[in-house]
Amino acid sequence: MTSAATDADNPQTDDRFQTARTLFFVIGAQKSGTTWMSKFMHDHPQIAVPAWKETNYWNIAEGWADVDYRLVAHQSKRDSESPIYTRFREIFRRESRAKDKAVTRALAAARNPAAPHGEYADLLFSDQAKTAQAHGELCPQYALLKPETYREMSQLGPNVRFIFIMRDPVERFISGVRHTLRKSLGRENVTQDAISKGVVETLNAPKSLALRRSDYRLTITDLEQHVPQSHIAYFFYETFFDQNEVQRLCTFLGVDHVTADVGRQVHKGAGSEAKVTQADKARIAGHLSEVYPFMRERFGDRIPEKWHASEALIAEGARAAG
Repeated sequence: MTSAATDADNPQTDDRFQTARTLFFVIGAQKSGTTWMSKFMHDHPQIAVPAWKETNYWNIAEGWADVDYRLVAHQSKRDSESPIYTRFREIFRRESRAKDKAVTRALAAARNPAAPHGEYADLLFSDQAKTAQAHGELCPQYALLKPETYREMSQLGPNVRFIFIMRDPVERFISGVRHTLRKSLGRENVTQDAISKGVVETLNAPKSLALRRSDYRLTITDLEQHVPQSHIAYFFYETFFDQNEVQRLCTFLGVDHVTADVGRQVHKGAGSEAKVTQADKARIAGHLSEVYPFMRERFGDRIPEKWHASEALIAEGARAAG
């Protein structure tokens, strides 16, 4: 599939992007509060987001065949076998028709990602969103995009903003391993031994996406190549659930501050789950040894306290690896 970046210099762009007061993309790391943020934005009267949180539009436009391949495969079946969404709903049986529409539009647009991205504009600027002050979407996978794609996204309109929400890299890695094991083994089989084995296998996997997702310096460096720092807001999962941080988010997007239910953290880990050993945490920290100093230098006192405890494990992890 043609890379999204090949059309970055094409002057033709859907007019709706140009007239949007604020166009934004939440590219936060997975398991870092983006589901909570999506709910908040859906409820905010001045913010418009698609019915479904993760369209994966820009990943698919880059040619990511593995960005939930089930969507692509079943979308193709739906097109060839039926004029309705029967096949599609076989996989997302519990989801709303609005989600079907959102994904269908995103996939249709990504098949032809050349400007003016009209189908994508349909997704962001629905009839219900005409009165909104800020239009955008949330997709954690966007943290893995190429710098050229960030450039194209930043050129869609006159005021494009990016929001990157991050979580302690070791904890984010562990959360990803747990999620994978739940899907493959079932929640009841995610034991301490299973987690330990999953950690080792994931760390040793060639070009591990789990490690890439925890290496925030790569996303930050790629993003800041083409986007002014004033148009990027960085948040931390551990300190985000606070009215002051929510107000900072609203100010950044140019919308009124709305009081949020900061006590409701979606997908917060269950306390009864099997614990991760200190040795496994140290092993992960050793693989992420360059991330913590970068983040500390970049954000200083804003780094949450929990991150310091994980950083302290780096030396232990290095000894274990040696």
